[in-house]
Amino acid sequence: MSRYTSLLKKLSTGLLGAFLMVSCAPATAEFVSVGRLKQALAGGGELSLVAQGYILGVVDATWGVAHCAPNTLKADKALAAVTGFMAKLEDDDKTSADQAITYLFSKAYPCPTKGVTL
Repeated sequence: MSRYTSLLKKLSTGLLGAFLMVSCAPATAEFVSVGRLKQALAGGGELSLVAQGYILGVVDATWGVAHCAPNTLKADKALAAVTGFMAKLEDDDKTSADQAITYLFSKAYPCPTKGVTL
């Protein structure tokens, strides 16, 4: 089970579908951009919860591959780090939000290189 199960359980399938419909053009496979994610986070309410779930999903999906954040990292700390990082980025629709999140965590929590023991 995910480290963020309690927050993710709060999100319903309908809200996720609504977020994806708002985030993507109907006939293309667009990504969620930094600008769109920042808008969703700033909007508050249910859409903000979905955006938070998106962020935690990216962090969870890339854990152990792109970054090695500690298992003790709490959801609120991860969200605060991403929100602070996003605030420094331009509101554009050209930068992929998942790539920005992955970049942040890969720099903050790099995985040990092969051959190195912990």
